[in-house]
Amino acid sequence: MSLGAEGVTKRFGDLVAVGALDLEARPGAVLAVLGPNGAGKTTTLDMLSGTTRPDSGVVTWEGRAARPGELRRLVGVCPQTVQTWPRLTCVEQVVFLARLYGLGRAAATDRADRLLDRVGLRPKRDAQARTLSGGMLRRLNIALALVSDPPAVVLDEPEAGLDPQSRVLIRDLIGELATGKVVIVTSHDLAEVERVADRILILDHGVGIADGTPRELLEKFDLGRTVDFGTDPDKTDALLAAVRGAGAAATATGDLVTARLADGNGLSALLVAAENSGVPVRAVHTREPSLEDVFLHLTGRGLRE
Repeated sequence: MSLGAEGVTKRFGDLVAVGALDLEARPGAVLAVLGPNGAGKTTTLDMLSGTTRPDSGVVTWEGRAARPGELRRLVGVCPQTVQTWPRLTCVEQVVFLARLYGLGRAAATDRADRLLDRVGLRPKRDAQARTLSGGMLRRLNIALALVSDPPAVVLDEPEAGLDPQSRVLIRDLIGELATGKVVIVTSHDLAEVERVADRILILDHGVGIADGTPRELLEKFDLGRTVDFGTDPDKTDALLAAVRGAGAAATATGDLVTARLADGNGLSALLVAAENSGVPVRAVHTREPSLEDVFLHLTGRGLRE
C-alpha cells in the first residue's frame, strides 16, 4: 500500500506551483512535506488527495495511476483551515459525515464516539462547534478526516494553535495511524516534525530539494555546531567583526552574535578572537545542528509572503 507522485506538475497561469515532483509514502513511516510559504506544499497535498488535478504527471496508489475521484475516496484530509458546521454538535458533525459514507445511524454514532474519544473531545460530544476553542476545532477536523477510516491520511498543519497537551495527543495519534495507514503531514514547527516524521521531503519553489530521514538530512548537510555569543547591543558589530576575523561565518541579531563552526576544532579560535576583541561577552552557548538549521540552509532566511 503506497501513495505517491510521479513527475506531477501544477501551474496557475505563468506560476509553476509544483514542478515535476516525485514522492512516495507508505504505512509505517510518517512523511513530512516541508517548505516556506508558497513552496507548493498545499498544492501537492491537494493533488495527492484528488481535490486538484495535476497538469502533467500522475498521482499513484499502490504503484498505479489513480484518478481524482478514487483518491478522494482513499485519502482523508484535515485541511490547514478549520472547516466545521458552527451550529452542529461534535457528535452531529461526525455522524453526518459517517452517514454520507453509508453507515447506518447506530454504526455512525458508534464511530463518532470512538473518534471523539481518540482526539480528546468526548467531554465536548454534545457541544456546538461554535463554542469550541481553536485547538478543539482542529482536533474535531482531524476526527472528521478519519470518519471513512481511509487507508491514507493527509494532515495539513495538524498541530497549529494547539496547547502542549493537545500536541502530545495528536503526536501519539499520528504515530498510531501510521502503523496501518499512509500518513503525510505538513508543519512549520520543525522541532515537532523531528518528533513525528520518519521521512522528510523539503520543497522550495515547487521543487523537491531534499529527501530523507531526519538523521540522513543532518548527516548530508553537515553544518557544524553553532556558537551564540551574548553581548551588549551596541557591541555586536565589533564582536561580529572579530568572530568573522577568526574565519567563521557569523550573523548578528540584537545582543546576539551567532557563528557556525566549520569543524569541531574551531571553538578555541572563536573564544580567543572574542576575548581579544575587548568586547564584553555575557554568555556563550553551543548547540548541535538541527532540522531547522538544515531547512534554513536550503531555503534561506528571507521572509516569504
